[in-house]
Amino acid sequence: MVAISIYQSAKGIDLCGRWVAEYPFGTEILEIYPNGEFRQKVNVVVDGNSTTVTNKGNWKYDPTDHAFRFEKILVIEDGFGKLKKDYNIPFSGIAMHEVWLNFPWSSIKMDINPDCGYYYAKVKDSKSKK
Repeated sequence: MVAISIYQSAKGIDLCGRWVAEYPFGTEILEIYPNGEFRQKVNVVVDGNSTTVTNKGNWKYDPTDHAFRFEKILVIEDGFGKLKKDYNIPFSGIAMHEVWLNFPWSSIKMDINPDCGYYYAKVKDSKSKK
């Protein structure tokens, strides 16, 4: 996998908008705003019961690493492909997620856990205006 940047802004303005992740145990919507804020909406299903959790925090984009750095993001997956027990508690450190283009250049993805096949996919033509 090669991360490359085709974006005009080092601050990640072109990367703002809606990102969606799908897991066997639920879905996640991540809205990234140009003002450095993000909002998360997570819907998980455990033992047949659906739960929705919302969250907000801050982000920065590092053009050198081609990665977002999120503060106070919910980490849904435990690193082994399963739902994290405390998924509803924001991560206390900085979470870094690499951004890359999915060949043949048709979509933009952001890593969650590539080993398990979990990624955020940028919703085409979505721009958040906060």
